[in-house]
Amino acid sequence: MVPVELGFPDGQIQSVTITATQSEPDSTWVHLGPASERELPLYQRDADKPYWFKYLEDSKTVYFKFNAISSPSGFERLKTFRQRLFQFVDSHDVERLVIDLRDNEGGDNFNDPPFIHDLLQHPKLDQPNSLYVIVGRKTFSAAMGLSVMLERFTNAVFVGEPTGSSPNFIGEDVQLVLPHSGMQVSLSDLFWQYSVAMDYRPWLAPQIYAPPSLPLFRDGRDPAMEAIMAEKR
Repeated sequence: MVPVELGFPDGQIQSVTITATQSEPDSTWVHLGPASERELPLYQRDADKPYWFKYLEDSKTVYFKFNAISSPSGFERLKTFRQRLFQFVDSHDVERLVIDLRDNEGGDNFNDPPFIHDLLQHPKLDQPNSLYVIVGRKTFSAAMGLSVMLERFTNAVFVGEPTGSSPNFIGEDVQLVLPHSGMQVSLSDLFWQYSVAMDYRPWLAPQIYAPPSLPLFRDGRDPAMEAIMAEKR
């Protein structure tokens, strides 16, 4: 039982109690936003995949959804995918690369430098109007490290919301069992310094602020991609 206060357009507030359920969503649930995967904006598609890309031919843009900096079992290895991504860039008429890290909560920090090395070998993309990085409140851990490296070593323009972590941060995790309660906890214990030592920013802020909103979500729109597509080339 969860007490909730509901606000109405006329300013009235009504208190109600909602009974929680342990069941999974089914066909009786009311969903906000597009009903089918085909109608979803790109950033909401294929959330179960760690990485994928799509060529937007009309704008000569490669949209790269980077959800995890790791190589989960059952998926194409990240190194192989990275090679395939840049081979596609080399063999097609690509003028813009969008790296979407907004839902990337990390993975393996040691996968960050190879990606930067590959990107820097494609100078046609490393331009302010050709390389965009979408970040947000869920950009964290190894994805935070990649964001900082992109900021420091490329000409990327950042779009979206501030990241969910500071540029220098404590990461990794150690599993501990509390002696009295027996509860298992996870503690971060390694300091990762991707930026300069005196970088005390609480986050990496985008140059183009394009936050999500409920009306945009309802209408199946992506404010970050809309902002990028509106940029003059």
